[in-house]
Amino acid sequence: TIDTSRSNTNKAVVSMCSAIVGIDEYPEGRDDNHPCDIHWHSVVPSDMKSIVKSPRCRVNKFPGMTELSKKVSLTHAIDSMRKIFPRDYNFYPPSYFLPAHLDQFKEFWHKEMSRRRQKGLQNEMYFIVKPDDGNIFSILDCR
Repeated sequence: TIDTSRSNTNKAVVSMCSAIVGIDEYPEGRDDNHPCDIHWHSVVPSDMKSIVKSPRCRVNKFPGMTELSKKVSLTHAIDSMRKIFPRDYNFYPPSYFLPAHLDQFKEFWHKEMSRRRQKGLQNEMYFIVKPDDGNIFSILDCR
């Protein structure tokens, strides 16, 4: 079941998709004291407890998700989790915030280039640069 009473601008699309996949929609919310499986919102609700009544419920938006969708904030969050759970967060490449971490980035670059040379690998190593307020680009060198 899905509660679309707070979906506003995207209500038509959510309603159409719910009907296609066979999810019962409650456009005015439920009045039978049973929680919906999904609560669909247009904006992040300030008080989730008043809306989501069961730990089994799912929401499409949650507090803090806007901040986490920003590159720098997401990388900070993943780096923090990697320090606590290194084996679980090894899927994300090493990340450096420049210019603050320039020395650490150069140290990583030199060590990695040395390791690659010892293994007979190509010398070119690309890095992805993701400015928080600009386009993504790649570089070959840390200088």
